[in-house]
Amino acid sequence: MALERRLAGFSFVLAGFAGAIMTVSQYLQILLNQPLSQLGGAAFVVSILGFLVSPVLAVVLGYVTGTRVDVAVAYKNVLVSCFGGALVGLLLGTAVVTFVALDGQSGLQLAFPILGSVYTAILRALTFTLFVFAGAAFATFRTGAPALTHG
Repeated sequence: MALERRLAGFSFVLAGFAGAIMTVSQYLQILLNQPLSQLGGAAFVVSILGFLVSPVLAVVLGYVTGTRVDVAVAYKNVLVSCFGGALVGLLLGTAVVTFVALDGQSGLQLAFPILGSVYTAILRALTFTLFVFAGAAFATFRTGAPALTHG
């Protein structure tokens, strides 16, 4: 139970950070108030940060989790903890950046970006969870656990 809470907490923090970074890249032009042609370096840095946080650290989180728990047995707990933590973190990270970027707008100008952000957060939480499971699979393969035979 404590491992699931830690996994949910780490997923929350990493996915929230990833969601904020990805949303910053989406609204970079609005946040920096510069034309798209002048955002080359900033857009590149944000892209690299997003890649390092979401796929790379999610796989590392999965690998560490896979070395500490038998994911084949506890996959439901790992799935719920990781997806739940990632979804909440992504929703918070995305919401904060969206509200900052769209400050002063109301009505449909705010509703559609928020709905799009929620949809994107759900997809990113699924992707984040898959990366965690990929890392856990690497850990399982690395330990050389015997294959289950059905007979």
